[in-house]
Amino acid sequence: MKIALRLALLGAALPLLIVAPAHADPYKNDCTVPPNSVVTGFTATCTASGGGTNVDSGTYTFSFTWLANPCLAGSGAVAGTVSGSGPWGPFAQGAALAVLNSSVHDLNFGFYKPTGAATGRHTAFFRFTCVGTAGILQATGTISQIEAVSAAGSLPDSAYCPYGGMSGAIQYQAPGAGWTGTTPFTMALNITCNGAGVTNGSYQITSTGIEYGGCNNGTGAGTISGTGPGGQSITGAWTYGRNTVHYYGFPPNGTGYIRMGGVVYGFYLWLDVAPIGQTSGGPLPCPLPGGPLVGHGLVIA
Repeated sequence: MKIALRLALLGAALPLLIVAPAHADPYKNDCTVPPNSVVTGFTATCTASGGGTNVDSGTYTFSFTWLANPCLAGSGAVAGTVSGSGPWGPFAQGAALAVLNSSVHDLNFGFYKPTGAATGRHTAFFRFTCVGTAGILQATGTISQIEAVSAAGSLPDSAYCPYGGMSGAIQYQAPGAGWTGTTPFTMALNITCNGAGVTNGSYQITSTGIEYGGCNNGTGAGTISGTGPGGQSITGAWTYGRNTVHYYGFPPNGTGYIRMGGVVYGFYLWLDVAPIGQTSGGPLPCPLPGGPLVGHGLVIA
């Protein structure tokens, strides 16, 4: 399925890295996988969208480690990790996300090319079906490169949400995020992106899922629902890594997607949370009770 949008709410993928906007890279590839390939590991042969080749064209291998077997987890989002190699060599471990809906099973993951200064971020989108306890991949998917160093979007209908240009809050269910083990969460986001085209406007999004980890770090995955510009319905999912109050939902630390207006879009988050009860410079209140948030945003068709 074609991913027609990169919605990148981001700054840096690592703490203390200077924040910079992002743009969609032209290196986009359509991929085929062998018959009966499974969701735990497969190969893909990828060629540039529209024909020809680019630096990301070639053969990929992927190996997944899931916190739970996606085909045994019921509905919702299942987080995991992915490692493997591309036409330019191996890549480091990245975030993986499997989502089971009533009729559509999605596989979305992010990974990082080992060379280049924050330019090697990739996102992939495939679909699978559950046959017994195994996930069987469909024959096609998409891999795209997303750069994180340029100052503006390079494609039409681009819209940038500057730091502070999005607002919202995280409200966790008891016992609150940051508790050792698993924590249910609900995250409410109100985002405004200023630009042109269908990606311009306000997004009201609720994410619901599970976080794994402790006070100062963790990982999480959740399903997304809400509305986009013009009141369009949104559904989807995302996964993230957390370091203290920073949430990194951008490859390789996280990944995600939404469906809006009959189109599938990439959806990436980078958030800072101000925990309720934390004094300036003081330790985190653990478990985290939630609080207001700020972040970066970029919408690219």
